[in-house]
Amino acid sequence: MPRPKQADPLARRQILAAATNVFSRQGYAGTTLDDITAAANLSKGAIYWYFDSKAALFAALLGERASIFSEILEDAARQAPSPLAALEAMWLRWMEALETDEGYQAYVRLAHLRIEVADEPREAMDARRAEERRAQAFVTEKLLAAVAAGELPRALDVEAAVLSFVGVGNGLVRAWLLVPETFFPRAVAPRIWQLLVAGWRYSSG
Repeated sequence: MPRPKQADPLARRQILAAATNVFSRQGYAGTTLDDITAAANLSKGAIYWYFDSKAALFAALLGERASIFSEILEDAARQAPSPLAALEAMWLRWMEALETDEGYQAYVRLAHLRIEVADEPREAMDARRAEERRAQAFVTEKLLAAVAAGELPRALDVEAAVLSFVGVGNGLVRAWLLVPETFFPRAVAPRIWQLLVAGWRYSSG
């Protein structure tokens, strides 16, 4: 397969953007490199310059896009005046991104709805697992800081609190992707945040 004479970073980004759109519509098994070639308006040789196979392209795509979730959380927490305020900002920004951020929407649509698990390349799964660990570690850090600051009870089960934050959030993501007409993430986010905090405090009483 002929390759371009030299690497072009713009072409690589063009391929990844096209692949995101096609995979999110058609799923991994239902997508061919010809589909991505057509969407990117590039030759198949250009795709093979960067990626040896569909599996390699998919793994690179999820690996590079997976960090979008942690970046959302970390950016939201950056200016918060306290650990608990950081957690609230992280939660609200997560739900805002779900409703308004096209890049995040494309990633979660792919990660939650368009992956046939038996066909997902190991590298892609490893990238998603690493990102999940990174996000959970960041939430854990903020919860421990909130406990140390006296904003949450010292008896808080931090592990359970982390899982409730991530688990409820991922449940909302999946529910909204499946039935977006049933609720607005930004509207429901403050109410669910209050339930989360109340549950953390009550469970430690």
